[in-house]
Formats: sequence, structure tokens, C-alpha cells
Amino acid sequence: MRAAERWTEHTKRLPLLAVGNHVGIQNETGPYPTKWDKTGVVIEVRQFDQYVVRVDGSGRMSTRNRKFLKKYIPVQTKPPRHAIDDDLRHLTLSLPRPNKQLQIKIEEKKEKKRKIGKIEQNDKKRQIQV
Repeated sequence: MRAAERWTEHTKRLPLLAVGNHVGIQNETGPYPTKWDKTGVVIEVRQFDQYVVRVDGSGRMSTRNRKFLKKYIPVQTKPPRHAIDDDLRHLTLSLPRPNKQLQIKIEEKKEKKRKIGKIEQNDKKRQIQV
């Protein structure tokens, strides 16, 4: 028991990370194995302090233990993705509006068609009655 007490004397439990948390990733190998130069987003939480992280930039999935990850709050979040509908909405707003004279002519033609349609309906009713 004495050895276990000595080992846990200067240790602490790191707080758990959740899916979607932004984390810094410590290098495992290379010329600077203790450098925290990569970042990513937690994709999956596994047992025994193991996490799957999607690395920013490359999109590669990396499995790391909790002690090689540190949570951070990003300065600027990613901009929302735009759909083609957003582009079309901006196009329709920027189209020139037709002039008033043209609108008046269009409305007059529509009314003439309505009147002609009413006259034709009345003629059909008269033919049926006769």
C-alpha cells in the first residue's frame, strides 16, 4: 500500500472532455515530441481516458490519451456553411424592379382576360338555358 500512496501523492485527475470540444494535441514523435502544435475536435470518447480526435487541417482521425490533449476555447469559430438557396436569395433581392408603367399594362391585360372569361361563362350559361 505504501508504494501506491507514493505514486498517487502528486497526481490529479484531468477533467473529462466531451464530443465537440476543441483540443490541442501534443506531438508523439518527430524532432519536437513534446510540442503542442496541432489542434482538433473530439469526435468520440472511449474507455480509459482514450479519445478520437479529428485533426484540423488534414481531417485525419487520431486516437490519444487524455494526458496528450488539452482543451481550449477557439478565438473564432468556423463560419456557418451556406447553401445554394442563400446565394439565390441574394440574387433575387438584387434584381431590378420593373417600372410602374409596365406593371400597370400587365394588370390591365389581366383584367381584360378576366372580363373576357366572365363574358364567355355568361354566354355558356345562356346557351344551356335555351
